[in-house]
Amino acid sequence: MRKQHKRRIIRRSMTLFIVGILLFMGGLLFKQHQQVKDNHDMTPTKQKNKQQALQASKKPQDMGIKTVEPISSQGKKYDEQLKAVGYSGTALIVQNNQIILHKGYGNSRDNVPNSVTTTYPLASITKNVTSIMLLKQMKLHDLTKDTKLSKFYPQIPNADNITLQDLWLMQSGLSNEKLSNKQMSQKGYVDNVVKRVKASEPMYHWTYNATNFIIISGILQKITNQSYDELLESQIQPEYHFENVKQFSENEMRPVGHNKQGKPTNFNKQKYDREVGTGNVFATAWTTYKFLKNENNGSVVPKADYKMLSQTLNGSRYSGGLYHNDGGAVIGGHGMMQGFESTVYMTKDGKDAVVLFSNVNNPAINKANALQIFGDMTK
Repeated sequence: MRKQHKRRIIRRSMTLFIVGILLFMGGLLFKQHQQVKDNHDMTPTKQKNKQQALQASKKPQDMGIKTVEPISSQGKKYDEQLKAVGYSGTALIVQNNQIILHKGYGNSRDNVPNSVTTTYPLASITKNVTSIMLLKQMKLHDLTKDTKLSKFYPQIPNADNITLQDLWLMQSGLSNEKLSNKQMSQKGYVDNVVKRVKASEPMYHWTYNATNFIIISGILQKITNQSYDELLESQIQPEYHFENVKQFSENEMRPVGHNKQGKPTNFNKQKYDREVGTGNVFATAWTTYKFLKNENNGSVVPKADYKMLSQTLNGSRYSGGLYHNDGGAVIGGHGMMQGFESTVYMTKDGKDAVVLFSNVNNPAINKANALQIFGDMTK
Protein backbone atom coordinates (compact mmCIF):
# COMPACT_ATOMS: atom_id res chain seq x y z
CA MET A 1 0.00 0.00 0.00
CA ARG A 2 2.82 2.38 0.88
CA LYS A 3 4.54 1.67 -2.47
CA GLN A 4 1.31 2.26 -4.40
CA HIS A 5 0.75 5.54 -2.53
CA LYS A 6 4.29 6.64 -3.31
CA ARG A 7 3.86 5.80 -7.01
CA ARG A 8 0.61 7.82 -7.12
CA ILE A 9 2.42 10.88 -5.66
CA ILE A 10 5.22 10.55 -8.24
CA ARG A 11 2.73 10.20 -11.13
CA ARG A 12 0.79 13.23 -9.88
CA SER A 13 3.97 15.33 -9.60
CA MET A 14 5.08 14.35 -13.11
CA THR A 15 1.64 15.23 -14.50
CA LEU A 16 1.72 18.66 -12.85
CA PHE A 17 5.25 19.25 -14.15
CA ILE A 18 4.27 18.35 -17.74
CA VAL A 19 1.13 20.51 -17.57
CA GLY A 20 3.25 23.43 -16.33
CA ILE A 21 5.67 23.09 -19.25
CA LEU A 22 2.80 22.94 -21.76
CA LEU A 23 1.20 26.06 -20.28
CA PHE A 24 4.54 27.93 -20.40
CA MET A 25 5.18 26.94 -24.05
CA GLY A 26 1.61 27.87 -24.98
CA GLY A 27 2.10 31.30 -23.44
CA LEU A 28 5.28 31.90 -25.44
CA LEU A 29 3.60 30.85 -28.69
CA PHE A 30 0.64 33.15 -28.00
CA LYS A 31 2.98 36.10 -27.27
CA GLN A 32 4.90 35.52 -30.50
CA HIS A 33 1.66 35.25 -32.45
CA GLN A 34 0.39 38.48 -30.92
CA GLN A 35 3.63 40.32 -31.81
CA VAL A 36 3.43 39.12 -35.40
CA LYS A 37 -0.24 40.15 -35.54
CA ASP A 38 0.56 43.59 -34.09
CA ASN A 39 3.31 44.16 -36.66
CA HIS A 40 1.08 42.92 -39.47
CA ASP A 41 -1.74 45.23 -38.39
CA MET A 42 0.59 48.26 -38.28
CA THR A 43 0.50 50.78 -41.07
CA PRO A 44 3.88 51.44 -42.75
CA THR A 45 4.09 54.74 -40.86
CA LYS A 46 3.52 53.05 -37.50
CA GLN A 47 6.09 50.38 -38.33
CA LYS A 48 8.63 53.07 -39.23
CA ASN A 49 7.93 54.97 -36.01
CA LYS A 50 8.33 51.81 -33.97
CA GLN A 51 11.66 51.03 -35.65
CA GLN A 52 12.88 54.58 -35.04
CA ALA A 53 11.89 54.26 -31.39
CA LEU A 54 13.86 51.04 -31.11
CA GLN A 55 16.90 52.66 -32.70
CA ALA A 56 16.60 55.70 -30.46
CA SER A 57 16.53 53.48 -27.40
CA LYS A 58 19.97 52.17 -28.32
CA LYS A 59 21.51 55.66 -28.27
CA PRO A 60 23.62 56.21 -25.13
CA GLN A 61 21.72 58.26 -22.59
CA ASP A 62 22.79 60.15 -19.50
CA MET A 63 22.37 57.93 -16.46
CA GLY A 64 20.33 59.49 -13.69
CA ILE A 65 18.98 62.38 -15.74
CA LYS A 66 15.51 63.36 -14.60
CA THR A 67 13.24 66.36 -14.08
CA VAL A 68 13.20 67.68 -10.53
CA GLU A 69 10.43 70.11 -9.69
CA PRO A 70 11.27 72.44 -6.80
CA ILE A 71 10.07 71.43 -3.34
CA SER A 72 12.22 73.53 -1.01
CA SER A 73 11.49 77.22 -0.48
CA GLN A 74 14.76 78.16 -2.18
CA GLY A 75 14.09 75.91 -5.15
CA LYS A 76 10.66 77.46 -5.58
CA LYS A 77 12.14 80.96 -5.29
CA TYR A 78 14.69 80.29 -8.06
CA ASP A 79 12.02 78.68 -10.21
CA GLU A 80 9.85 81.79 -9.94
CA GLN A 81 12.86 84.00 -10.56
CA LEU A 82 13.68 82.26 -13.85
CA LYS A 83 10.05 82.38 -14.95
CA ALA A 84 9.82 86.07 -14.12
CA VAL A 85 12.77 87.01 -16.37
CA GLY A 86 11.45 84.88 -19.25
CA TYR A 87 14.31 82.39 -19.11
CA SER A 88 14.41 79.87 -21.99
CA GLY A 89 16.57 76.76 -21.64
CA THR A 90 17.41 74.13 -19.05
CA ALA A 91 18.24 74.95 -15.43
CA LEU A 92 20.09 72.64 -13.05
CA ILE A 93 20.57 73.84 -9.47
CA VAL A 94 22.38 71.70 -6.90
CA GLN A 95 22.64 72.65 -3.23
CA ASN A 96 24.59 70.65 -0.69
CA ASN A 97 24.80 67.74 -3.16
CA GLN A 98 21.00 67.70 -3.60
CA ILE A 99 19.29 68.67 -6.86
CA ILE A 100 16.72 71.26 -5.81
CA LEU A 101 15.70 72.22 -9.37
CA HIS A 102 16.19 70.58 -12.76
CA LYS A 103 13.76 71.43 -15.53
CA GLY A 104 13.23 73.08 -18.88
CA TYR A 105 11.79 76.54 -19.56
CA GLY A 106 10.40 77.94 -22.78
CA ASN A 107 10.58 76.18 -26.14
CA SER A 108 13.54 74.61 -27.89
CA ARG A 109 11.75 75.08 -31.22
CA ASP A 110 8.14 75.65 -32.36
CA ASN A 111 5.79 73.91 -29.91
CA VAL A 112 8.61 71.76 -28.49
CA PRO A 113 9.46 72.60 -24.89
CA ASN A 114 12.99 72.61 -23.51
CA SER A 115 13.61 69.75 -21.09
CA VAL A 116 16.36 68.17 -19.03
CA THR A 117 17.37 66.07 -22.07
CA THR A 118 17.78 69.05 -24.42
CA THR A 119 21.32 69.25 -25.79
CA TYR A 120 23.02 72.64 -26.19
CA PRO A 121 26.33 73.89 -27.61
CA LEU A 122 28.97 74.10 -24.90
CA ALA A 123 30.58 76.89 -26.95
CA SER A 124 33.73 77.99 -25.08
CA ILE A 125 33.26 75.41 -22.32
CA THR A 126 34.38 72.94 -25.01
CA LYS A 127 37.92 74.06 -24.18
CA ASN A 128 37.68 72.24 -20.87
CA VAL A 129 36.81 68.97 -22.65
CA THR A 130 39.81 69.54 -24.92
CA SER A 131 42.06 70.12 -21.91
CA ILE A 132 40.98 66.84 -20.34
CA MET A 133 41.66 64.93 -23.55
CA LEU A 134 45.14 66.48 -23.64
CA LEU A 135 45.82 65.38 -20.05
CA LYS A 136 44.87 61.82 -20.95
CA GLN A 137 47.27 61.80 -23.91
CA MET A 138 50.11 63.42 -21.97
CA LYS A 139 50.20 60.38 -19.72
CA LEU A 140 50.35 58.03 -22.69
CA HIS A 141 53.04 59.96 -24.59
CA ASP A 142 55.37 61.01 -21.75
CA LEU A 143 54.59 64.70 -22.09
CA THR A 144 54.66 67.27 -19.28
CA LYS A 145 53.26 70.73 -18.78
CA ASP A 146 56.72 72.03 -19.74
CA THR A 147 56.89 70.20 -23.09
CA LYS A 148 57.66 72.78 -25.75
CA LEU A 149 55.36 73.61 -28.65
CA SER A 150 58.34 73.18 -31.00
CA LYS A 151 58.10 69.42 -30.47
CA PHE A 152 54.93 69.49 -32.55
CA TYR A 153 54.95 72.76 -34.51
CA PRO A 154 58.53 74.09 -34.82
CA GLN A 155 57.36 76.49 -37.54
CA ILE A 156 55.22 78.52 -35.13
CA PRO A 157 57.02 81.69 -34.02
CA ASN A 158 58.53 81.43 -30.51
CA ALA A 159 57.60 77.73 -30.34
CA ASP A 160 60.85 76.96 -28.46
CA ASN A 161 59.62 79.05 -25.52
CA ILE A 162 55.91 78.18 -25.48
CA THR A 163 54.87 75.20 -23.33
CA LEU A 164 51.73 73.09 -23.22
CA GLN A 165 50.82 74.86 -20.00
CA ASP A 166 51.16 78.25 -21.69
CA LEU A 167 48.56 77.09 -24.21
CA TRP A 168 45.92 75.93 -21.71
CA LEU A 169 46.55 79.08 -19.63
CA MET A 170 46.08 81.23 -22.77
CA GLN A 171 49.38 82.92 -21.94
CA SER A 172 51.35 81.86 -25.01
CA GLY A 173 51.53 85.29 -26.63
CA LEU A 174 50.20 83.90 -29.92
CA SER A 175 47.82 85.97 -32.02
CA ASN A 176 44.11 85.23 -32.09
CA GLU A 177 43.62 84.25 -35.73
CA LYS A 178 40.23 84.42 -37.42
CA LEU A 179 38.82 81.07 -38.44
CA SER A 180 38.19 80.19 -42.07
CA ASN A 181 34.74 80.41 -43.65
CA LYS A 182 35.58 77.55 -46.02
CA GLN A 183 34.54 73.96 -45.39
CA MET A 184 37.57 71.89 -44.36
CA SER A 185 38.50 68.81 -42.39
CA GLN A 186 39.36 69.23 -38.74
CA LYS A 187 43.04 68.92 -39.61
CA GLY A 188 42.53 71.51 -42.36
CA TYR A 189 41.16 74.08 -39.92
CA VAL A 190 44.07 73.52 -37.53
CA ASP A 191 46.69 73.73 -40.30
CA ASN A 192 45.07 76.92 -41.59
CA VAL A 193 45.52 78.61 -38.20
CA VAL A 194 49.05 77.26 -37.72
CA LYS A 195 50.07 78.69 -41.10
CA ARG A 196 48.93 82.21 -40.15
CA VAL A 197 49.60 82.47 -36.40
CA LYS A 198 52.08 85.04 -35.07
CA ALA A 199 53.80 85.70 -31.75
CA SER A 200 52.28 89.14 -31.39
CA GLU A 201 51.13 89.29 -27.75
CA PRO A 202 53.18 89.47 -24.53
CA MET A 203 53.86 86.07 -22.98
CA TYR A 204 52.74 85.20 -19.44
CA HIS A 205 49.88 87.64 -19.75
CA TRP A 206 46.37 86.22 -20.12
CA THR A 207 44.50 87.14 -23.28
CA TYR A 208 41.36 85.23 -24.22
CA ASN A 209 42.49 83.53 -27.38
CA ALA A 210 40.88 80.55 -29.12
CA THR A 211 44.05 79.97 -31.17
CA ASN A 212 45.68 78.30 -28.15
CA PHE A 213 43.08 75.53 -28.14
CA ILE A 214 43.01 75.15 -31.91
CA ILE A 215 46.73 74.36 -31.58
CA ILE A 216 46.10 71.95 -28.68
CA SER A 217 43.61 70.15 -30.94
CA GLY A 218 46.33 69.92 -33.59
CA ILE A 219 48.75 68.45 -31.05
CA LEU A 220 46.16 65.83 -30.13
CA GLN A 221 45.76 64.92 -33.82
CA LYS A 222 49.53 64.66 -34.28
CA ILE A 223 50.24 62.37 -31.32
CA THR A 224 47.21 60.10 -31.81
CA ASN A 225 46.69 60.13 -35.59
CA GLN A 226 43.00 60.59 -34.81
CA SER A 227 40.58 63.43 -35.46
CA TYR A 228 39.10 65.41 -32.60
CA ASP A 229 35.75 63.64 -33.06
CA GLU A 230 37.43 60.22 -32.94
CA LEU A 231 39.17 61.12 -29.68
CA LEU A 232 35.92 62.44 -28.23
CA GLU A 233 34.24 59.16 -29.13
CA SER A 234 36.93 56.96 -27.59
CA GLN A 235 37.91 59.00 -24.53
CA ILE A 236 34.78 60.84 -23.42
CA GLN A 237 31.55 59.58 -24.97
CA PRO A 238 31.51 56.07 -23.46
CA GLU A 239 30.96 57.62 -20.04
CA TYR A 240 29.84 61.18 -20.73
CA HIS A 241 27.48 61.56 -23.63
CA PHE A 242 28.70 64.71 -25.28
CA GLU A 243 27.85 65.13 -28.95
CA ASN A 244 29.97 66.25 -31.88
CA VAL A 245 28.79 68.64 -34.61
CA LYS A 246 27.54 65.88 -36.89
CA GLN A 247 25.47 64.24 -34.15
CA PHE A 248 23.97 67.54 -33.06
CA SER A 249 23.22 68.75 -36.59
CA GLU A 250 21.50 65.47 -37.55
CA ASN A 251 19.09 65.72 -34.63
CA GLU A 252 15.90 67.05 -36.22
CA MET A 253 14.64 68.07 -32.77
CA ARG A 254 17.75 70.03 -31.74
CA PRO A 255 16.99 73.40 -30.13
CA VAL A 256 16.92 76.58 -32.16
CA GLY A 257 19.14 79.45 -31.02
CA HIS A 258 17.74 82.98 -30.64
CA ASN A 259 19.21 86.44 -30.24
CA LYS A 260 18.34 88.53 -27.18
CA GLN A 261 15.35 89.99 -29.01
CA GLY A 262 13.99 86.46 -29.34
CA LYS A 263 14.49 86.14 -33.09
CA PRO A 264 15.67 82.70 -34.35
CA THR A 265 19.30 82.39 -35.46
CA ASN A 266 20.04 80.41 -38.59
CA PHE A 267 21.99 77.22 -37.88
CA ASN A 268 25.43 77.28 -39.54
CA LYS A 269 27.15 73.90 -39.28
CA GLN A 270 30.41 75.13 -40.80
CA LYS A 271 30.88 77.68 -38.03
CA TYR A 272 30.73 74.88 -35.48
CA ASP A 273 32.96 72.59 -37.56
CA ARG A 274 35.78 75.13 -37.66
CA GLU A 275 35.85 75.57 -33.86
CA VAL A 276 38.01 72.46 -33.41
CA GLY A 277 38.47 71.96 -29.69
CA THR A 278 37.13 75.44 -28.94
CA GLY A 279 33.38 75.22 -29.59
CA ASN A 280 32.44 72.01 -31.40
CA VAL A 281 31.00 69.94 -28.51
CA PHE A 282 27.38 69.75 -27.27
CA ALA A 283 25.79 68.40 -24.09
CA THR A 284 22.92 68.54 -21.65
CA ALA A 285 23.23 70.57 -18.47
CA TRP A 286 23.34 67.35 -16.44
CA THR A 287 26.17 65.77 -18.45
CA THR A 288 28.25 68.92 -18.14
CA TYR A 289 27.72 69.17 -14.39
CA LYS A 290 28.59 65.52 -13.88
CA PHE A 291 31.74 65.85 -16.00
CA LEU A 292 32.98 68.99 -14.22
CA LYS A 293 32.28 67.52 -10.79
CA ASN A 294 34.10 64.29 -11.59
CA GLU A 295 37.15 66.11 -12.92
CA ASN A 296 37.86 67.27 -9.40
CA ASN A 297 37.20 63.98 -7.61
CA GLY A 298 39.57 61.95 -9.76
CA SER A 299 36.99 60.03 -11.80
CA VAL A 300 37.98 61.56 -15.14
CA VAL A 301 41.75 62.06 -14.73
CA PRO A 302 44.02 61.56 -11.71
CA LYS A 303 43.61 64.24 -9.06
CA ALA A 304 47.22 65.35 -9.40
CA ASP A 305 46.73 65.94 -13.13
CA TYR A 306 43.58 67.97 -12.57
CA LYS A 307 45.34 70.01 -9.88
CA MET A 308 48.07 70.83 -12.40
CA LEU A 309 45.49 71.77 -15.05
CA SER A 310 43.52 74.02 -12.71
CA GLN A 311 46.55 75.92 -11.40
CA THR A 312 46.37 79.59 -12.38
CA LEU A 313 49.44 81.80 -12.84
CA ASN A 314 50.46 85.44 -13.23
CA GLY A 315 47.33 86.82 -11.60
CA SER A 316 44.95 85.23 -14.09
CA ARG A 317 41.84 83.25 -13.04
CA TYR A 318 41.73 81.16 -16.22
CA SER A 319 43.15 77.71 -16.86
CA GLY A 320 42.12 74.57 -18.72
CA GLY A 321 38.98 76.05 -20.26
CA LEU A 322 37.49 77.31 -16.98
CA TYR A 323 37.67 80.27 -14.61
CA HIS A 324 38.89 79.51 -11.10
CA ASN A 325 37.56 81.96 -8.52
CA ASP A 326 37.83 82.41 -4.75
CA GLY A 327 41.28 80.88 -4.64
CA GLY A 328 40.18 77.97 -6.81
CA ALA A 329 37.21 77.01 -4.62
CA VAL A 330 34.69 78.04 -7.29
CA ILE A 331 34.83 77.31 -11.01
CA GLY A 332 32.97 79.08 -13.75
CA GLY A 333 32.35 78.45 -17.41
CA HIS A 334 30.64 80.57 -20.02
CA GLY A 335 30.13 80.41 -23.76
CA MET A 336 27.98 81.96 -26.50
CA MET A 337 27.46 80.70 -30.06
CA GLN A 338 24.76 81.12 -32.70
CA GLY A 339 21.98 82.16 -30.36
CA PHE A 340 22.94 79.85 -27.49
CA GLU A 341 24.50 80.63 -24.12
CA SER A 342 25.93 78.16 -21.63
CA THR A 343 26.75 79.25 -18.08
CA VAL A 344 28.14 77.31 -15.12
CA TYR A 345 29.01 78.37 -11.58
CA MET A 346 29.85 75.65 -9.08
CA THR A 347 32.04 74.83 -6.15
CA LYS A 348 35.06 72.83 -7.22
CA ASP A 349 33.72 69.70 -5.53
CA GLY A 350 30.30 70.07 -7.19
CA LYS A 351 28.50 70.34 -3.86
CA ASP A 352 26.77 73.53 -4.99
CA ALA A 353 26.13 74.39 -8.63
CA VAL A 354 24.06 76.50 -11.00
CA VAL A 355 23.99 75.41 -14.64
CA LEU A 356 21.92 77.49 -17.06
CA PHE A 357 22.00 76.31 -20.68
CA SER A 358 19.88 78.62 -22.81
CA ASN A 359 18.75 78.80 -26.42
CA VAL A 360 18.46 82.59 -26.17
CA ASN A 361 21.73 84.52 -26.23
CA ASN A 362 21.22 87.11 -23.51
CA PRO A 363 23.89 87.44 -20.77
CA ALA A 364 21.79 90.03 -18.92
CA ILE A 365 19.33 87.22 -18.19
CA ASN A 366 21.39 84.02 -18.32
CA LYS A 367 24.79 84.85 -16.87
CA ALA A 368 23.45 87.47 -14.47
CA ASN A 369 20.80 85.17 -12.98
CA ALA A 370 23.19 82.22 -12.74
CA LEU A 371 25.66 84.34 -10.78
CA GLN A 372 22.95 85.84 -8.58
CA ILE A 373 21.39 82.47 -7.75
CA PHE A 374 24.78 80.90 -7.03
CA GLY A 375 25.73 83.78 -4.75
CA ASP A 376 22.41 83.63 -2.89
CA MET A 377 22.61 79.87 -2.50
CA THR A 378 26.18 79.82 -1.14
CA LYS A 379 26.17 82.95 1.04
